Amino acid sequence: RAVDIVEQHDVSKPLFLYLAYQAVHAPAEVPASYRDAYNATIEDPKRRTFAGMLSCMDEGIGNVTKALRAKHMLDNSVVVFTTDNGGPISTSPGGDYAGSNNFPLRGGKHTIWEGGTRGTAVAWAGASTGLLDTSLRGRTTPQLMHGADWLPTFCALAGADCSALPLDGVSQVDTLFSNTTAVRSEVFYGKHDDAPEHEVNYDTAIRDAEGWKLLQNWGGLPTGWSVNTSLGWECEAAPQCTPKPKTCCPNNDLIVGGVAATSEAECCEACTNTTGCAGYTYQSAAQRCYVKHTMVCQAGECSSGSTASLGALLFNVNSDPEERHEVSSSHPDVVQRLTARVNALRATKVIVPGGGEVPDPDCPQYKPAEHTDPRVGEIWEPWCEKTQAQLV
Repeated sequence: RAVDIVEQHDVSKPLFLYLAYQAVHAPAEVPASYRDAYNATIEDPKRRTFAGMLSCMDEGIGNVTKALRAKHMLDNSVVVFTTDNGGPISTSPGGDYAGSNNFPLRGGKHTIWEGGTRGTAVAWAGASTGLLDTSLRGRTTPQLMHGADWLPTFCALAGADCSALPLDGVSQVDTLFSNTTAVRSEVFYGKHDDAPEHEVNYDTAIRDAEGWKLLQNWGGLPTGWSVNTSLGWECEAAPQCTPKPKTCCPNNDLIVGGVAATSEAECCEACTNTTGCAGYTYQSAAQRCYVKHTMVCQAGECSSGSTASLGALLFNVNSDPEERHEVSSSHPDVVQRLTARVNALRATKVIVPGGGEVPDPDCPQYKPAEHTDPRVGEIWEPWCEKTQAQLV
């Protein structure tokens, strides 16, 4: 369809084309010809299918750029290819793992760790646009950018005045194409997918231009690190747990009867590898590990621990992009400054009807039966039609 739009386009008029690929998102499906090309090089079947999905998407993008070139539009085009989040890994909540790996970063999709939020993007401009000097091609820009910046950036590229819109983003045209100084001094992360709504500090995070990143409580699940192997297998290294000696957390077991563990470190790893685990209790005398979905603790002859930290976490993701060294205790001034800033930003929260918390009164109630395909079941599709004027 994208190729058809290009081929039918009147070249005397501008064109904005938004093309959102399902690949490499779940479900992990691709025609066998794309997957089988990797039979000899990728042993892990999930990763092999993922590579096939990526190749299929790459071919589709190539079809679009070929159509633009044939129409003599490519040289006067700006092309942006960007992700929206890090990949889900095998321990991600929701079961949407499709073979992605965020090595060497921590976490993945659904989290506000770097593995879930540090995205990759490519911006390319044809020679006739005059936007990008030859000397700047192929470089990596280190300046901060948020996904919300794309809209004002596209407005600036098109010469459109978007100043009347209530935007959180800023134009990154000069930063991307002229290598100017940063126009953004901070990034607000919001909250991870499994953050409890009832907590005052519902696990938001912020990062400044110096690389300081503050998480108000925790980064969400998954919390470990993707690792790289010669075979390309996706797996997750166990994170360090926060131990609580002489503390027991009875009840709330995810696995009835617990599991055998020869050490507390092994118990920590069992918790990390169990979806929904908030912490554990380890009984050294019995060498028994009890993984918990909720931590309600009391004094006792055992040791408990949690993969979640209660209180501020501080990392410097310029020097420690893998978020392995938590340094809040040695930088209380940074913690205080960023806590005040993130609380100030949270105080400006606006409830948008239809944004997830409050239904849009102009839209009919969503009825699954009306959006069901007889072959595959429920499907996602628009069900609330509004005119452009209403949307603006």
